[in-house]
Amino acid sequence: MYEKIELEKITKEYFLSEIKRKTLNIKTKQTDSGGYYAYVEEFPNVVGYEGGNPNKEKAIEDLYEGLWESFEFLRENENRLGEKPKRDLEKFKELLV
Repeated sequence: MYEKIELEKITKEYFLSEIKRKTLNIKTKQTDSGGYYAYVEEFPNVVGYEGGNPNKEKAIEDLYEGLWESFEFLRENENRLGEKPKRDLEKFKELLV
């Protein structure tokens, strides 16, 4: 399915460059207050948000940061994860090869 990835060696810069290179189905929606939030269906628990000065691009950048933080948490706790978080970590691994 994919080659072995050494999770501990993946840097934030590498992660973000690879994730941005992939074709993710990023969706944005405007809130009632005029801000934007961004999400991707593969990781519904991670949301980027830009309030106040509405800017879709900043919401998407916030989403990428959230994806990194989620990945970082999952890899640091890999041995203690339940089934759903393990599936999310596997999805990240698939995106990084």
